[in-house]
Amino acid sequence: MATLDILAMNPEELQSFLKDLGEPPFRAVQIFDWLHVKRVPDFDSMSNLSKELRSNLAERSYIVCAREADRWVSSDGTVKFLFALADGSCVETV
Repeated sequence: MATLDILAMNPEELQSFLKDLGEPPFRAVQIFDWLHVKRVPDFDSMSNLSKELRSNLAERSYIVCAREADRWVSSDGTVKFLFALADGSCVETV
């Protein structure tokens, strides 16, 4: 069961998590890049990881991505967003 929010892990926590899976330390750098630089929404997009590792990640962790549900632009150019979260909640931001 996927129980860990992998996006919430800092690089050291990610490295420890991957060490527990038997993965070398450089994997943490690769995965951190996929999550925080390339901002992929799922493990299948991480093309430089083995299918086995991607499967292990999906079984033990999850990626929470907010989806833009709506957008409003005011006359002064201010943009207001409504994001839908995985749990069904919504968040507004300006």
